[in-house]
Amino acid sequence: MIEFDKIAPYLQDPLVLIGFVVFVFLSFCRYLVKNGVFPQLEQQGALLVLKLILSYGFIFGLLIISLGFGLKYKELSEAEQRRAIALILNELEENKYVVSELEKNTKTLANTSITISNILRDERFKILSGLFPKENYILNVDSETLPDLYNERMFWLAESGLLNDVEEVRKYKEVCHAIVRTIDKTQSTIVSLADPKGTRYVVNDSAWKANLEVVRKIDLIDVSVLAQIYSKMGELRTVYNRVASIVPEYNSNIRSFCLTDVPQKSELGATLALERITFALIESYQEKLRNLSAAIDNAINKLEAV
Repeated sequence: MIEFDKIAPYLQDPLVLIGFVVFVFLSFCRYLVKNGVFPQLEQQGALLVLKLILSYGFIFGLLIISLGFGLKYKELSEAEQRRAIALILNELEENKYVVSELEKNTKTLANTSITISNILRDERFKILSGLFPKENYILNVDSETLPDLYNERMFWLAESGLLNDVEEVRKYKEVCHAIVRTIDKTQSTIVSLADPKGTRYVVNDSAWKANLEVVRKIDLIDVSVLAQIYSKMGELRTVYNRVASIVPEYNSNIRSFCLTDVPQKSELGATLALERITFALIESYQEKLRNLSAAIDNAINKLEAV
């Protein structure tokens, strides 16, 4: 019964069914001839012709069945591939939405950090803008020249005499208090964008894994491209956890720095170091997300065209 269940779908094909009927009929006729059921004919030629018809008819029936099985296998194989493609297409579209959400969140995180960094570098506030030079978060600057930046900047501040300028000290304190208030208002929103347990922004690959054996045989699309996309989605989803945690950490460092009445070397050093890491990570991550989104769109278009 199990074996018949396997071949039953093939018997639904007209070509297979015809071949099967021909095969059974001629097999039955051969059986009758072999067992002398037909009366002996006086003309030996007629008997020879009959045997030839039965023999070649038997082979012909087998050929028809084989051809039918081949065509049906191809049809079933393509149908199986198309079902797998449909499942993967649906999964990719869902994952595309997740990636777009990660892009939106990362943009929000980046904008918050950029806003605060721009305030620190506003030239109207000489103490802050001197302590936080722009090159600290520019990617193409030689990073080896930056680790000792906080010592250089603190030496500059001591030599500048700005700490003895009442007006500049007043502006420094007022701006710092404003930054602290801004961070206190926005920090809860920033923290809420994180998803450390991976329950909100989920990249699914169940359809991909479940149909992996079928996918490996697909000749309708380049399977290696899909494999790379799924791998990249998993990788960038993991990196998002770091991006979403480092921005609140950076904001907290700036808050600690701004709560001091006068700039402290240790606070400045920690803030400048984390700032470099934060902006480098965000810019690199955003670029990778953009490239991934483009790759997903391209894959979806190709799958829809199949």
